[in-house]
Amino acid sequence: MNNLEQLIKYGFARINLTPNLLSNIQNFYFDICRYLLIIIKDSAVEIDKVLVTAFSCAINRNELIEKEDNLQKILIIINEKDRSLLGLLYDIGTQPIKLKSGNNLFYDPQVETLINSFF
Repeated sequence: MNNLEQLIKYGFARINLTPNLLSNIQNFYFDICRYLLIIIKDSAVEIDKVLVTAFSCAINRNELIEKEDNLQKILIIINEKDRSLLGLLYDIGTQPIKLKSGNNLFYDPQVETLINSFF
């Protein structure tokens, strides 16, 4: 079943997660998390320093699970206190992608094949 048929049948298309693709996904994800730390540092939004420190340490250790839990908590706090800051985070990962890791992911051969199968 090709990608388009999968999309129609399941609502998504399956891809083979190669080590290179996984690396590109993780690099982009970690870069977005690092950018979130910059947004927090540059903003006036008060976020528990213990939470931010735990998030930062999880990023430095490449600890996905711990970071994800802290990421969700931080995003909820930012949403409640200054939703416009989420726009900064959203903008960094959209077209044109402003992070090298995002471009690496977008131009990964598997992602290009998937995109080309729809357009």
